[in-house]
Amino acid sequence: MKLGFMNSELGTGTRFSVTLASLVFSLSSFVFFTACTDYQEEFENAFGALEYVHESSDSAPESSDGKTATKEKSSSSAKSSSSVAPASSGTAPMSSETVPTQSSEKSSSSSAKSSSSAESSSSAKSSSSAKSSSSSIAPLSSYNPPAGDYGEIEYKGQKYRTVTIGDQEWMAENLNFEVSGSSCYRDSTKYCDMRGRLYSWKAATTACPEGWRLPDSTDWAVLFKSVGTDAATHLKATSGWDSNANGNGDDAVGFSVFPAGGGSMSGDVLYYSSLTSGAVFWTNEKISDTEAWSVNIYWKNNDPEFIEGNINDRRSVRCIKGAKPLSSSSAKSSSSVVSSSSTTVSSSSIGKVKDRAGNEYPVVQIGEQYWIAENLNYKTENSYCYDDQESNCEIYGRLYTWDAAMTACPDGYRLPSQDDISILWDYANQMDGNSRPQDVLWVNGTWDARANNKTGFSAYPGGRWNGSYGQWLMRAYFWTSTEVNDNKNAHYLMMDDLNATVGPSWPKNYRLSVRCVKN
Repeated sequence: MKLGFMNSELGTGTRFSVTLASLVFSLSSFVFFTACTDYQEEFENAFGALEYVHESSDSAPESSDGKTATKEKSSSSAKSSSSVAPASSGTAPMSSETVPTQSSEKSSSSSAKSSSSAESSSSAKSSSSAKSSSSSIAPLSSYNPPAGDYGEIEYKGQKYRTVTIGDQEWMAENLNFEVSGSSCYRDSTKYCDMRGRLYSWKAATTACPEGWRLPDSTDWAVLFKSVGTDAATHLKATSGWDSNANGNGDDAVGFSVFPAGGGSMSGDVLYYSSLTSGAVFWTNEKISDTEAWSVNIYWKNNDPEFIEGNINDRRSVRCIKGAKPLSSSSAKSSSSVVSSSSTTVSSSSIGKVKDRAGNEYPVVQIGEQYWIAENLNYKTENSYCYDDQESNCEIYGRLYTWDAAMTACPDGYRLPSQDDISILWDYANQMDGNSRPQDVLWVNGTWDARANNKTGFSAYPGGRWNGSYGQWLMRAYFWTSTEVNDNKNAHYLMMDDLNATVGPSWPKNYRLSVRCVKN
């Protein structure tokens, strides 16, 4: 940024003594350096480089010039800056013009505050040394959550507010416990006091208190379903999101998500960014030796999304109480938010149906068809949970061989034919109008920011088994009843965030999700 100064022209014949000229020069220098100091402080608080946003989204409120970085030792598996944001996550890569700069503030040996500094009114954290500059970043003690029945836990001398949402109990504040592999934004303890610490994936898996744990993707999905439509809006705090407050939420359930930014590794350099525009939380699920799943809440999006991240990146942590995640059918909708069923005048809920085990499912009308709006979770022979973990069935349903799928639907419903799927697809395409019919079929907040679930079909990415389990949280596969000529294979529907395919076939012993259509 260039700082310009307007110099007044001096009239001909004006005379100044050497002493006066020196005084004017000294005063001008003082103003100049004061302005630079104030600008640098605001820069540190308000601007970031890497933003967790889909490539088609508009520019975020932060300056693209605001890059900050700190050198740190990294494992050889850390990705280069050009690959920090996986393509499938829909995030924007960091600019190649980023210039690493050493942080001007020293990291404290410990950022954990004593419990005496916790505010009893809201259990929000503050630090007497943490300063709120001219930006929107302020100590958490200044934030008042909505009225509610909150709990509180103390961990390592610091108190945290807790909240029950549906049948889950969560920390309502970001974890701020120092462990190896964690850091403060820009290595400054004032940001830990305001937004909690940022953790590598390995550090995050060991940081939660006893009796609490790092949530998995199912925990988050149950939370989103409990909160309902526009989950990010209802989870975000009512202040702190970008300088114009355009991204603030209504904090309807007291979860109080503030933007905390994150850090991305490139070689041995850790780049911090998105302090006022993004919040990214680790799950406990790895994708590979170098990547793990996380949840992204971005300032301008109404729904959260699952994205990939390098395990050496720095992200926030929310802990959930250690009980196993509950089934989607028992997840309670908050009375203060909209129901999780997303419907329009073109699709409407017509009630519910039970399978032969008593599990209940919503039913929606889409065009002239009536569909069960959840993946089937009726346990029968040759049906399985992803990774053979029962908790994965509780929100993503079971995976069935074709023979099992043919007999699993409730009375009055059946496995759809390829023609049924084609009718659904054509209707969705007409509703969407942009050659991405999957957008109106996807459940909100699971894949892509463009998903809107206008049909109420609520497709979940439950993965598949084709000799081994795969594509969890990435793709949805649904059997059809239509066989191919050799009777050894059957057709299916596949959807992900980029593509959709109607009509390929796979061997009948593969395991896919099931959606039922009314007879």
